[in-house]
Amino acid sequence: MPISNALKNLYSSAPNDIYEIETLEINHPQFIQGPRYICNQRDGFSAQDENSNPVFYEASAFSVIKPKGQIGGKIELQVTLDNTTRDTMEDLERLSTSPTDPIDVIYRVYLSNDPNTVQNLPPLRLDVLGVVATVRYISFVAGLPNFRFNPFPKYRYELEKFPGLVR
Repeated sequence: MPISNALKNLYSSAPNDIYEIETLEINHPQFIQGPRYICNQRDGFSAQDENSNPVFYEASAFSVIKPKGQIGGKIELQVTLDNTTRDTMEDLERLSTSPTDPIDVIYRVYLSNDPNTVQNLPPLRLDVLGVVATVRYISFVAGLPNFRFNPFPKYRYELEKFPGLVR
């Protein structure tokens, strides 16, 4: 995961007045209210995404275990959400009607003194591979999508699209 020099400096010097803010965007076509934007700040967080669109991240207790590098080609983000709102659980229960559509997760990091710059560009975009929901928490592992079921080649070579095939 590429990170900015400002975030590298934060990790190496650990100043008292600047800290990192981790955010998650969780999206699925079955979510009624659209994507869920959450952050680990008590009062929420207003920022701009990588396309300069304003985003408000609502407060939600969560923890993230970042990928430890690319050992064996695996990039996995482990997330645990505190199950404080019923909306998240209802959204997850609704997903059983559309199990083939993946849950998309975008992990962004900001600095407390610069809410207009995403510090990990490009942000980490992953698909949820498995969800465990209990009364107390919701936990999931997000990783790279499985390309095994995608057709190869991606395009079908048909005469209408490729008239040069006729001889």
